Amino acid sequence: MIDTKNRICLFFRSFFIQCGWNFEGLQNIGFCYVVSHWLERVWGDEDKLKKSFLRHLEVFNTQPHMSGFIIGNVCSVEEMLSAEEDAARKEKMEAGLKTIKKALASSFASIGDRLIWGRIYPLTTIVCLLMWLGSGFYFWLGAGSSNSKLFVAGGPVFSVFIFAAVSLYFRWKGIGYGYKCAGNVSCGLDLMNWNKTLSRLNFAGFVLCFLISLFSCWEVFEAAFASLPPSWAIFKMLLVVSSFALAPVILKRKRTFLSVTGAVFGFSFVAVLILRVVGVRVLW
Repeated sequence: MIDTKNRICLFFRSFFIQCGWNFEGLQNIGFCYVVSHWLERVWGDEDKLKKSFLRHLEVFNTQPHMSGFIIGNVCSVEEMLSAEEDAARKEKMEAGLKTIKKALASSFASIGDRLIWGRIYPLTTIVCLLMWLGSGFYFWLGAGSSNSKLFVAGGPVFSVFIFAAVSLYFRWKGIGYGYKCAGNVSCGLDLMNWNKTLSRLNFAGFVLCFLISLFSCWEVFEAAFASLPPSWAIFKMLLVVSSFALAPVILKRKRTFLSVTGAVFGFSFVAVLILRVVGVRVLW
């Protein structure tokens, strides 16, 4: 059984899983370092210990924040291997360990990239922006000054805290969960409904982004249109709408998003330039 002391050791070692990354074995050296303490504990014979090290120096790559599930699983199977006396059964367990390790590594690489890099990382940035908006600090709009330095400094700190909390949870939870379901090729995949979790995070990100966009648009609207006569305000709004109406036309021709952006700015620039040439003053 894995005790708290050894679990803590594996937990802290898991932060170094990408140390020794190389093009030949990817994370193999880092993974071998993480489990080396455990292998030395369960394998007393030096030759068998060397064999177990070589077994884990094969190609390995996964999402580092989700590696705990594989680490716990491998440690448990290695413990069972050391206690197995039947040679045929031990050989079969070694082959099964390699299969399970590869299957879980690829599965959690996919889940982890979508969860950590695709959802949690952007969401923490959005949370930081919301905290800045709440304090009146929105420098990306070229206006605003913070009423609270605590919120300005606290935004990045709180975002890092959220990201670290999620990472630490999966590292710690994964080691214990993986150890309990050793030998199971779906170990950890049944921890939660990953697709539903990703969908909920998608919706949360959409709502938060919508709020930021709505606030930003309102600030831009006030800066650009509030001081103008109604006729000019309507004209400028129509100019913006007509420029963005080019987007679907360009996309239908299978152009890139960069082409769409360039066309929108180009159209706006040309329209304003023509108005200036003919003597119409445009206030931006």
